[in-house]
Amino acid sequence: MARIAKRAGFKYVVFVTEHCDGFCNYNTSYSQYNSLNTPYGKDIFAMISEAFRAEGIRIGAYYCPSLWNNPNYWIPDPLTAMPQQGCQPNYAPQNNLVQWKTYLKHIHNQIRELAENYKPDVFWIDCQNAPPALDLQIESLAPLARRMNPDVMITQRWVGLIQDFITMDDQTVNMTRNILGLAGMTAGAKFEVCTTMGTDGQWGYNPYANYKSARRIILDLISVVSKGGNYLLNLGPGPDGLWDEKAIEILETVSSWMEINSDAIFGTQPVFPFQYSVTTSFLPTYQTFPDFFLTMKEKTMYVMMPSMDDVLPEWVIFPWLRPDLLGEDVNFTSVDLMGYGSNVEWRQTHGGLE
Repeated sequence: MARIAKRAGFKYVVFVTEHCDGFCNYNTSYSQYNSLNTPYGKDIFAMISEAFRAEGIRIGAYYCPSLWNNPNYWIPDPLTAMPQQGCQPNYAPQNNLVQWKTYLKHIHNQIRELAENYKPDVFWIDCQNAPPALDLQIESLAPLARRMNPDVMITQRWVGLIQDFITMDDQTVNMTRNILGLAGMTAGAKFEVCTTMGTDGQWGYNPYANYKSARRIILDLISVVSKGGNYLLNLGPGPDGLWDEKAIEILETVSSWMEINSDAIFGTQPVFPFQYSVTTSFLPTYQTFPDFFLTMKEKTMYVMMPSMDDVLPEWVIFPWLRPDLLGEDVNFTSVDLMGYGSNVEWRQTHGGLE
């Protein structure tokens, strides 16, 4: 799995250490409900961390602080519990401070345990369903996490004081085709879009999943990256711990694309306003395509055109690639077609780059 991920361009992996059901995929001293107390009997997070780090891929720890199996979060007594609302506690913490503080101590102990024992590169705290009034005080653990790993990136999904980057789910990906898209929403902040590989939006393993095409995944990737973000693709393994063969075939196609085009993705900066319409020509007939995406690295600008067919037209006109729009200091000296390694015929006109 780690080698497949590396070929596909993965730079970090976020592993679910504990979700809302409270089952721990790691060695914890604070819950018996963990992978070591199963017939399998192994620390899955430790194994994943070792395998992916061996391939140069950073490790993230997903942790859900809304634990349904904890009696200090969901009161088991139906006479005293409030009607359940989503993933929130079924009592009012402000009216049960002792119980709430007991619960906070539990989740803080587990987060501290993850920081000390696994030193993750990313702490991905899923606080989507926690209202602002529900203070989880997770920011108090940030200094510990940074002592264990000075380069750690921490996010509390949607809420909280610790936001090294903003993370949004695949409902936001649909907005990335807008010209301003995510970059306008995040006001230049570091951000990540997480999305499922399956078309059903299901985050866990689904043996009947229909997967997004490699083309769709690449389109979402370059759309997000062109606006300055990271793209986190979810793929749940099966009961045997392996990825679906169909999903692997799609990732291998993505790998082939990355072999040629990765320079346009990694270490790049967005170029405002991120994407444009483009006019193509099979002389003398012109056709307008909706999208091409821009990134830049040092003095090289990359133009990605996912809407193009496999057969390239004789001329492509980029009306936005001209100094009066990009800046007078922009001066094109050569144009290359990635994967071909040679210059192509081009010209700079008042109407743009052709």
